[in-house]
Amino acid sequence: MKKILIITNIPSYHQVDLFNKLSENKDVELLVFYLLKKTVDRHWNNEFTILHPHEFIDYKHISQRRGVYYNPSILKKIKEFNPNHLILTQYANITQQFLLYYYWLIKKNVNLFFWSEKPGIPHYEVPIIKSRLIREFFRKISLLPIIKNKKLKIWGIGNKSVTYFEKITHSKAENFPYYLDIKRFTCTKKRTYEGKIKVLFAGKFNKRKGFDILLEFLKTSNKKFLENFKFTFIGTGDYEHHLVALKDQFNYINFEGFVERQEMPLFYNSNDIFLFPGRYDGWGMVINEGMASGLIMLGSKNIGAVEDCLIDGVNGFLIQENKNSIQDKLLWILNNKKELEKISINAKQTSIQNDVFNGYKRFYKLIG
Repeated sequence: MKKILIITNIPSYHQVDLFNKLSENKDVELLVFYLLKKTVDRHWNNEFTILHPHEFIDYKHISQRRGVYYNPSILKKIKEFNPNHLILTQYANITQQFLLYYYWLIKKNVNLFFWSEKPGIPHYEVPIIKSRLIREFFRKISLLPIIKNKKLKIWGIGNKSVTYFEKITHSKAENFPYYLDIKRFTCTKKRTYEGKIKVLFAGKFNKRKGFDILLEFLKTSNKKFLENFKFTFIGTGDYEHHLVALKDQFNYINFEGFVERQEMPLFYNSNDIFLFPGRYDGWGMVINEGMASGLIMLGSKNIGAVEDCLIDGVNGFLIQENKNSIQDKLLWILNNKKELEKISINAKQTSIQNDVFNGYKRFYKLIG
């Protein structure tokens, strides 16, 4: 029997749906080790129910403010389970960095997989090391056991990640993105697109998510044009006070504040458009969630899921990271409302490729 151990940092909505589905296979013994219960930049209190076999590994903080920790008992725990397939999901955290080196230089009789987004995140919210040059130096050291270990099998989360890893390792990487249970986001309500078009943004109010671009768009665009829409913003972050000031001035802006993940389907289903002019996101699960709900996505190619899933004018729209691009697409939407239902249907169809059932099949095919 295959004994599969997945080691990841926290229970994340990016992964829990998939792990729950994977555990239904009775021909394998699956176990997930979580190295931490919650990261310092995470606001959600209610994560989705964990139905798969798992264990939270004891950890010790080196710097709680910067989220630096390690798990002193990790090798002991791995030996107790004795997996023949081991999947690591991080390269920069201390524990997984240690394991990458350990299974490269010392213990080599396990089928080792590395599953990750593209390394190097611009516009860090909580940088462990502030200096870009020092970060790049340590990244090179951290990636060494990935580049040099030719037995390591690499799964990139999206085409951006696959391209990056194939370039640095000169070997093939598989595309294994994030998956979700799309049934949770299915919208049975028929959208008419009559009256005001309802536009949603959900995420952190920071530069990485392109929120400053949205603010500039709202502040400088023609007010008569903006009154054709109802903008709803969900989240919190650096620019929150700017948004609150705008909300107090204009009745077409609605600010909901922070919302738990379980409540998000209600907002997806009650809106028409999702706006995401982000500067960077390794994947961006909101794209898949919104598509499953039939939202028409307006996203930049800097978002991994946009590059993999969105076809401009077919199941959504590509935008640039500037206010003019946002206005151009919203103007087209206003003038072509009869086309929107077809685009919405196409978005729902696209979302199926990232359903957990397809993730289940791909995972066990890749494991071999």
